[in-house]
Amino acid sequence: MNKSKGFLEGLVSIIERAFRYQKLLRYPREGTERMLRGWIAMELLLGPLGWCPQNVLFGETFDLLLVDDRIKPVLYIETKSLEQQINPGDIPTEIKRILKRTGRRPTLKKMVLTNGIKWIVFDVANKPKIVFELEDVRKDKPSEASLLESYLSSNCYVVRE
Repeated sequence: MNKSKGFLEGLVSIIERAFRYQKLLRYPREGTERMLRGWIAMELLLGPLGWCPQNVLFGETFDLLLVDDRIKPVLYIETKSLEQQINPGDIPTEIKRILKRTGRRPTLKKMVLTNGIKWIVFDVANKPKIVFELEDVRKDKPSEASLLESYLSSNCYVVRE
C-alpha cells in the first residue's frame, strides 16, 4: 500500500484484497485472520496511524499489542477472520479472553475487536465498556471511520519528542 493512502482507503483496500486472496488461495485451515492482522500492522499502524515498528508487537498469546515508548501496553487489537461474525452475545466472552491475554495491565487504555469489516473499541481504564462500534467500514460514513482512526492513532498513546 502506498503510504500516502489514507486510513479508510487503506482499510477498504486490505478488506478487498483479503477477500480476493481467500478465494484464490484456499489453504486448509487457513482463513484470513493472519493476513488481515499483518496487513493492518504493516499498512495501517505503520502507515497513516503513525506507529513506529518498535511499538507494534505480534505475539503467540496476543494478536497485536501496541506499547508506548516505556514499553508499556496501551492498545490491544484482537483480529478475527473476515468470515467470522462478531455477534453482540460473543462480546463479553471476547472481553474476558482479551483481558486474560493482556493481564489487565494498568497502562492498557483501549482494546479493539475486529474482523476487518466490523470494529469494536473498548475502554478498559476501569470496567471494559464499548466506546465505539463501526458495523461495516465499507458502508459507514467517513466521519465514523475518522473516529475509528483517532482511537487507533499513535497520537493518543505515544508521546513524541
